[in-house]
Amino acid sequence: MIVTSGYRCKLLNQKVGGSSKSEHLQGKACDFIITGMNPADIVSKIRHSDIEFNQLIEEHGANGSWVHISYNKGFNRKEVLRYKNGIYTKL
Repeated sequence: MIVTSGYRCKLLNQKVGGSSKSEHLQGKACDFIITGMNPADIVSKIRHSDIEFNQLIEEHGANGSWVHISYNKGFNRKEVLRYKNGIYTKL
């Protein structure tokens, strides 16, 4: 597992185009890849596991694809999304 983004300060979050409400700003989210696995398979495995999460997003951008996962103790919605071509789709 390679974490490509974790906690972000406000300035960094703005520079990468992150949401002003991003859980990265609170250290509650990370983006990652797993060598040899595609994001859709990672999302599927986590989604069907006992892992607690708030959001789980299969993300596709100009610089590749990755998985976003966040955790918010006591408020985990288990929301699963795909982000591609600027559009979020519920999975």
